[in-house]
Amino acid sequence: MHKEILKDIGEKELINRLGKFMPENQISDDCALINTKNENLLVNTDSLVENVHFDEITICPGDLGWKAVVSNISDLLSSGSKKLLVLQ
Repeated sequence: MHKEILKDIGEKELINRLGKFMPENQISDDCALINTKNENLLVNTDSLVENVHFDEITICPGDLGWKAVVSNISDLLSSGSKKLLVLQ
């Protein structure tokens, strides 16, 4: 049994492994395509990590929230999404 953890393999390797189960070129936009009986869904759960994508010195909480929303919507639109449904 493998005892790998994300810290050991890193984000890029995790994405490479997950990409084997996704349509070609899908992983470049941080989205997953889910085919359902009625329609295709694009799902995005891109997150922002403190001291990697931002820090408290350079961004205020309101601007960080805006950045999180806009970056996820951008990923969905660049993957071809026509409609947006935001789950809270």
